[in-house]
Amino acid sequence: MTSRLTPAQRQQFTRFPKLDERLLARHYLLDATELNAVLARRRDFNRLGYAVQLTVLKHLGRGLAATEQPPEDVLIFLSEQLDLDPTRYALYAQRANTRHEHFAELCAQFGYAELSRTLNRELRGWLLIQAGTRWLAAEGVKGVSLGAMPP
Repeated sequence: MTSRLTPAQRQQFTRFPKLDERLLARHYLLDATELNAVLARRRDFNRLGYAVQLTVLKHLGRGLAATEQPPEDVLIFLSEQLDLDPTRYALYAQRANTRHEHFAELCAQFGYAELSRTLNRELRGWLLIQAGTRWLAAEGVKGVSLGAMPP
């Protein structure tokens, strides 16, 4: 299958955006419920790793790849909230099972599910309708329904 995304567009979905204080505060500031969930982890590196997984999932809607490191700004911002050393994240990143278990737990908690082929098809069909409707509206075309378009 060929990609319909340009390299720059693909990068938007696979890399962290440039983070400033506003984005850090918006996406990486833990609320009381999140903080309690993080503090329930036994070891300091698990607390930091869980916080990273939680905030990345909420911000980007995905988990970190096996070899992907969160930006240093994220580690520092979360570490300050948890009163931890940001270098402790390296210990969390070493154990794949813990990362997978935490990620599965967070997905279940927030209602995330793996994108199956069926759901992918349904989503593509819906997105095509939405994009077509918006394009027609932008072009000033009125009274056309795209609801019957095949996926």
